[in-house]
Formats: sequence, C-alpha cells, structure tokens
Amino acid sequence: MRVTVCGSAGSYSSPGRACSSYLIESDEANILMDCGNGSFANLSQQIDPGLLDAVFISHAHHDHVADLASMFHFLTYVPHAFRHKIKLIASAETFASLETMFGLNLQDIFDFSEVNNKSLMSIVGSRSTFFETLHIPGSLAIRLVEEDGKSLVYTGDASPASDIAAFAKSCDLLIGECTWLHRPARLPSGLHFDAFELGELAKRSEVASVMVTHVAYPNSPDDASSIVKTHFGGKVITAVDLLSIQF
Repeated sequence: MRVTVCGSAGSYSSPGRACSSYLIESDEANILMDCGNGSFANLSQQIDPGLLDAVFISHAHHDHVADLASMFHFLTYVPHAFRHKIKLIASAETFASLETMFGLNLQDIFDFSEVNNKSLMSIVGSRSTFFETLHIPGSLAIRLVEEDGKSLVYTGDASPASDIAAFAKSCDLLIGECTWLHRPARLPSGLHFDAFELGELAKRSEVASVMVTHVAYPNSPDDASSIVKTHFGGKVITAVDLLSIQF
C-alpha cells in the first residue's frame, strides 16, 4: 500500500500546502481520501485522475471537498479523460450538502455510494468500515484494510470526544488531523485535535505509526510532530504535500 499526501493543510490552504487529500495506491485499486481545495493539482502529478476507483469524502467542509469540482470539470471536458464512473463514498448528510454546493451534476462522473458507521464496503483488494466522528453531522472516519492485512485509519476531522481510539486500534498507519499545536482557550474541547491529543490518541490506539496532518497555518507541522512524539513512542510522520510512503 502506498500513501501520497495530495494536501496536508488544515481548514485553509497555506504556502506550499493544499488542503486535505490522500491518495492510496495498491496493486488492485486507487483510492482518494478527501479532495480539499488545491489538492487536484497535486493529485494530477501522481496519477491520471480517470484511473481512480473510489473517492471517500469524510465530511462536507470545503477544505475536504472543494476540488471535487476540479475533478468533475477535468473528467467532463478533457478528451478521453473519463473512463468510468468513480465510486464516491460519503454519508447521507455529506451528499445532501454536495447537491447544493457546486451546482454540478456530479452523478454524471461519480457513482454515489452512501455509507454510515454501520457500513462495510468492499473496494477491489480491500474492505472499509466507517466511524461517525464528532465534528459536523455526517462526519466519518474510515478504516481501510488490504487483503494482506495492512490497515490504515484516516480520522477526517474529529475530536477527542469521539471514541475513535477503539476504531483505530492496532492499525499500521493512523492519518490523524492535528489542527493546532495547543487548543486555543476560546474554543471548545469538541472541535478538532491538537498535538497533545493526537499523541494520546495514537498511544491509546497502539498504532504502529501516525501521520500528523491538517495542521492549520501558521502552526508548524514539524512542531506539531515534535509534540506528538513526546506522547507516542511509535513512528511519527509529518505530512507534507507530495510525500509518499510505502507500508
């Protein structure tokens, strides 16, 4: 399984960083997790977008979904780009938002596949389960397990109040959002993870490695990873755009 970061910024793009998007490649399938603003350009450097098998959207905030519009226009208007409908995986609440967000007939390009926290989905060579996080209605985390047993969990946007530790238990890679170094005092505990909280989540989940991502500018992703390392003894990876790892 190969993971390439197509967007690592949280909440808004920042210098050199597009918003949330992660390409998962295996011998059997190409899966994109989220498609935040600016990420389509990075995705296009890695793969012909028409060769994607599935796109998972964690929730309907623009920094996770905006470049679906770019993908739609590319596959609609570039000659020979469209090969087959791409499975678009999201919650009912997210699909309801997508219907009004873009003013585009996304179903010309995408095969809508509605899921919830009880769903089990098979994509060629892998199976996926989902977990409802505390963020906005319909927010989902995804656990992807390959036929060889390798597993990753992507939190999407979540919060420490979500019981996501059990969902992520013993996975090989946790792709964890870490919006802040330290939670701003004015904000409630139920909104996003900070670096301390992500480190604690990785430790409780007993994951092999954690990728620190979705760090909001001007916070430093390297500083976020340093804090995570003080709480988690496993491998810590700092997400930067176009980073690729094999595991």
